[in-house]
Amino acid sequence: YLDDAEVRRTFKEFARLLKSHGEVILHVKNIASLYLSTLWLAKRLKLLLGGKPKLENFRSFRWYIKELESAGFQVLLYNSFNLFMIESMPGGLIRFFQRLELRHHKKFPLRTCFLRRHGSDLKIKARITKMA
Repeated sequence: YLDDAEVRRTFKEFARLLKSHGEVILHVKNIASLYLSTLWLAKRLKLLLGGKPKLENFRSFRWYIKELESAGFQVLLYNSFNLFMIESMPGGLIRFFQRLELRHHKKFPLRTCFLRRHGSDLKIKARITKMA
């Protein structure tokens, strides 16, 4: 729920607090996912029609990588989950796809870089590059 400036300040604070080569693990929402892009679109449409949806600040994988590197971090690993979710999908279908994804996450095509960057739940592990 942080805006871009608040996230940048948070990354800089992580960098300040971590020891040399300390690591941070983020679990963030990914606007580049099928689910969050459809949710974002539905919320914008509701806003245009006079509704009052809660608008969150979703960002893409590329945005997080750029900002982490700008704050002095090196990205070590990343992955994402919930690749097949879309807004208003029935719970049974969500659970089916989650089980499928969990069972096959180390196999092609789920191991491709493109899919690893496009799930709605993005996990990023980064190390601060500053010296002691």
